[in-house]
Amino acid sequence: MSGRAHTAVTRYENHASPRLAELARPLLENRELMRIPRALALLAPVLLSLPSSAAAQTQGEITITMTSVSQGGTQIRSTVEDEDFSTRGFNADECDIADDITAQFALLNLPTATTFVDAWLGNSSQDCSTADARQTGTQRQCIHLGNPSVASNTISVPLSEMLNPDDSACDGTPQNGAKFNLWLFATNSTETTGEVDVSQFGYVTFTIDVAAPEVPALDATTLTGGSAVSVSWATPVGEISPQFRVFVDDSVADCSAASSLMPGGEAPDDSTHQTTDSDYSVTLSGFAVGREVAVYVASVDQSENVSVLSERVCVTVVQTVGFCEALEASGEECTNSCAVGSPGSGSTTHVWWLVGCAVALAARRRWRS
Repeated sequence: MSGRAHTAVTRYENHASPRLAELARPLLENRELMRIPRALALLAPVLLSLPSSAAAQTQGEITITMTSVSQGGTQIRSTVEDEDFSTRGFNADECDIADDITAQFALLNLPTATTFVDAWLGNSSQDCSTADARQTGTQRQCIHLGNPSVASNTISVPLSEMLNPDDSACDGTPQNGAKFNLWLFATNSTETTGEVDVSQFGYVTFTIDVAAPEVPALDATTLTGGSAVSVSWATPVGEISPQFRVFVDDSVADCSAASSLMPGGEAPDDSTHQTTDSDYSVTLSGFAVGREVAVYVASVDQSENVSVLSERVCVTVVQTVGFCEALEASGEECTNSCAVGSPGSGSTTHVWWLVGCAVALAARRRWRS
């Protein structure tokens, strides 16, 4: 029989496209392709042993709950009084006085006769329950913090002692904060480095959030209105449930004059108005006709970090009463279109608005006659 012998290459060609068979032929003839499965089998144990960057943390049987935060011995928030306690982080102001800010934790399922716990710090991807994460030497992953005393199944830890002393999260965090795990070990050891039983540890997550929120973008820089003027803005991008503080400066006759409040400046502690996370406007009233006031807005994030002041909005109060009184005295009805404040931002627009209403009134009277 003439022709080429039926080799593995020929059999492969019977079941593959000509182009694919042509590419595979050199590997098959040199038996290189057959080595690939064996190489993968040899590499599998190595690949599986590599640490995962998103390894899940092992939660122990000790239950840890942050119940309150105090400043200088005075409670400033708690699980009982604050609905957002569990989602709020330690903010920039609290980081500035970290020695004076203390978190209280309740511990359940502690081993009998535990008088202190061994505290460690880990980030969101570190499992400090493993001995490798707490090993002695340069390969240690978690940070050893100290040994808080246990009293009535509770501990108190200053914020400064919940942070890495060499690389504090208070130096900077992402926009919505960084999460950390506080690990507590009840092993009767001041530095637990070996294997531990699941009954001897637990962890609780807390957030450090020192990034100021974005400044709100105002919808207008000049507004003119009557007895009430609405100032509105767009919600900052990337913020979770922001609130807003509105500041009204009526200390100067001209709203563009220099004062204690300036765009981009630090927001004062007291505000004229404060809105919820669903309100992006505020209505101002009570100013005399002809008065100019400067309005600023600042964002407040979940951790109560406050942005700098927004651009200035100059609000001018104009006379809008009197026209309806004259109209009604003549027996005519005053409609909303002629009763509301001027939609424009200047005096010229206001005059044309009044002229328009007068023309409409004259036309209606002529039609009735």
